[in-house]
Amino acid sequence: MLDQFHPVTHPFIKAVIDVNADGNCGYRCITALLGMGEESWSLVRTDLYKKLCAWRDEYAAILGRLDRVEELKKSLLVEGSSTVSTFCLNSSFK
Repeated sequence: MLDQFHPVTHPFIKAVIDVNADGNCGYRCITALLGMGEESWSLVRTDLYKKLCAWRDEYAAILGRLDRVEELKKSLLVEGSSTVSTFCLNSSFK
């Protein structure tokens, strides 16, 4: 897989991890590189969702629109994860 990157970048690549290509591969890479195992991918999505809830106004300022924050939050929802929806409903940052 290293051959897919330009040779100039090779010295900066510390590891190459081959994960399942199921639409969550970016999240799988993050958890695998953090040593959590690629099956923990939903934890990263949940954490990102929580950050968007907690810092909603700040992200809206960065992204230019509050509805864009809401779009991102919806894209991060992991089906069957009640922890995520509970966080935003109970959050004082809402």
